[in-house]
Amino acid sequence: MPSIISAELRIIGDLVCQGDLMIEGLVEGNIKCQSITVGESATIAGEIECETARICGRVKGQINGRAVTLTPTARVIGDIRHENIAIEYGAYFEGQLRHRETRDSKPNEEPLTLSDLHPQAAEIRPLSVVAKQVREPKGERMPVRADLALPNGKATSAH
Repeated sequence: MPSIISAELRIIGDLVCQGDLMIEGLVEGNIKCQSITVGESATIAGEIECETARICGRVKGQINGRAVTLTPTARVIGDIRHENIAIEYGAYFEGQLRHRETRDSKPNEEPLTLSDLHPQAAEIRPLSVVAKQVREPKGERMPVRADLALPNGKATSAH
């Protein structure tokens, strides 16, 4: 069962929790816990360090977590260090995403290159990028496609 900071509560100072934390109120300070859920009515001004984070409310500060999820109601201003990230459609995020080392990764392991993924990747060159916006019935917009030229002269589209 998580420790709960209710919507009527305002905490000024750092929080340390050995288990799960559910915040609906206001916290001005840094938070360190196993798992955190920032509710839709919550506001946090400070850094969060955890294994898993589900952000539904407002956070101003760095988030450092193994698995971080920003829901459609999330409003985050600050950098996120993560191993796994999910940003759902509608979430607001202003900052930088930084991938942190996983426990299983080797310290001197070289990152993958495009050539590692496809043998002809070095020969692929942009033909054109179409950034058309399509208006959906609800007024939502989304990119349509990107066209690429392949070494054999054929074009392909990514939707």
